[in-house]
Amino acid sequence: MLRRRYGTFVGGLDLPDEKQETLSRPVRAAFVPQRLHVPLAYGPGPQAAPRVSRGQYVSAGDMLAEGSPPDSVHVLAPMSGLVSAFTTADVAAGGRFVTVDAVEMTALQPAQPPQTPFGPIDWRRAPANMLSDRLAEGALTTCSHPVRPLAAWLAEARQANVALLVVSGMEDEPYVTSDHRTLAEHGEDVLFALALLARIIGASETAMVVDERRTGDYAHVMAPAEAHGVHLIALPYKYPTGAEPILLKILTGLEVPIGRTSFHIGAAVISPATALAVARWALRGRPTLTRILTLAGHQIIHPVNIPVPFGTPCAELSQITHAPLTHGGPMKGLNCTPRAVVTPATNAVLALAAPEPVSPCPCIRCGWCTDHCPARLNVSLLNDALELADLPTARRAGAMACVDCGVCSYVCPSRLPLTYRVAQLKRAIAGRRQLARSSAAEPAS
Repeated sequence: MLRRRYGTFVGGLDLPDEKQETLSRPVRAAFVPQRLHVPLAYGPGPQAAPRVSRGQYVSAGDMLAEGSPPDSVHVLAPMSGLVSAFTTADVAAGGRFVTVDAVEMTALQPAQPPQTPFGPIDWRRAPANMLSDRLAEGALTTCSHPVRPLAAWLAEARQANVALLVVSGMEDEPYVTSDHRTLAEHGEDVLFALALLARIIGASETAMVVDERRTGDYAHVMAPAEAHGVHLIALPYKYPTGAEPILLKILTGLEVPIGRTSFHIGAAVISPATALAVARWALRGRPTLTRILTLAGHQIIHPVNIPVPFGTPCAELSQITHAPLTHGGPMKGLNCTPRAVVTPATNAVLALAAPEPVSPCPCIRCGWCTDHCPARLNVSLLNDALELADLPTARRAGAMACVDCGVCSYVCPSRLPLTYRVAQLKRAIAGRRQLARSSAAEPAS
């Protein structure tokens, strides 16, 4: 399935790197916040049901809320501490922040969760169903957007007969280096998890894709990759090569149909953070309660990569700066709200210099947005469709194929928020489809 020659794609950008301050620094010791607002969901879907009471002391790894598989997972205490209140938190999902219920924890103590090793298991020969059940016990999620219960993701991939499983180290946004450090420091664990997940879903081919500029940092994974039968692929840098549909088109020559997922072409992509979470649970019985993220930007005095507990308010990470915060990279990230928290998909929190305020101007029909769009969309037409509230035109023009990379807003000389506008169109189209399905499912009166 993998092509042996890898090309590039039309559009995209050569962005400044801005990674030098954290690229070679090892991951620092875990951050200890003053309080946690642990979300009971990572998006607008079902929330886990609280199983603790106010004033209760919990240890790291204890259950805070009980999920309902396959739609939600158990929520575990990221640290030891006191349940002080039930509140809300804002989590990044679908290109916006969503407010969900949360458990507030205070009097926090840094403590490792108890390890529950599974004993001797032959991960290469054990039945796939048993392996999947063992992973489901770890309350694992995917560590990229959208955050999903890992067990549900695996079941869907297996049902779709996914043949190619890829772990992507194409970390192409400026400043962000958390995935790079994960591969550089935990590459063997990532490869083990990749092989394990491939066994569970029945994938016949596996690959680890990295930026060709960083290959010197991954020399130690060559032998483990050969042992696990993993293809090591280095691609030239160009943003947004790391976007899942773009990456898979480069690797396989196949396009993900509009409105479908990569499962439709028999392929799937996971992040190094997801793979590391799988390895820690499978090899050591350790649940994942933190996310390695990049804390960087012009306003950060000591940029670092650091494990941060889930539910940490992003504002606590910026005690040394008064700059506005960005949740995620500068191209795809969101401006943090006061109640924004760290989730499994938080790869960075950046404190960048506030841009000078500008007023958007009318579209001048320069075509730059379309020229640079990696999905080859007529972005100016989509902008017109939004202004005219013309959803049929937006749907026919392929709005759902947008990969949310931010390139169109970046190049627009009129400073139009094109990425945000296309995201609005996508949500409106998806909402209308959901409404149509619900109406069709209602029994006739």
